[in-house]
Amino acid sequence: MPRPFAISKSETFPYVLETNREDPEGERVTFRCRTLTGGQRTEVLRYCEMTPTEPGQRSTTMRGTIDACRKAIEFGLVGWDNMTRPDGKPEPWRSPTHALQVLGPEAQMEVGGEILSRANLEADAGNA
Repeated sequence: MPRPFAISKSETFPYVLETNREDPEGERVTFRCRTLTGGQRTEVLRYCEMTPTEPGQRSTTMRGTIDACRKAIEFGLVGWDNMTRPDGKPEPWRSPTHALQVLGPEAQMEVGGEILSRANLEADAGNA
């Protein structure tokens, strides 16, 4: 059966940080993400444009990678389950902007990277 090229903005996928995958299922933080649209993917990838680092070499800067992951979270993170504050109290989902204030840099890189990775897989499937 052919795979549809259109994506559903309401369809989500779960993501669990690598460091939490051994936690019991009912206790681990699960991020609810959605696939980026083509326009969102293009906007996120602008942060990853290659820049000269040394004569004859080009590389994505670390700042560009961080910014791309943060933008991917703004577009693609739609909720979480089992998030707690340092004091153990539940941290309710509010918005992607709030998530960027709550999540540490490593979590931002991992979650944003997964959202972008899924966007790239969807784009590649559409080009197959």
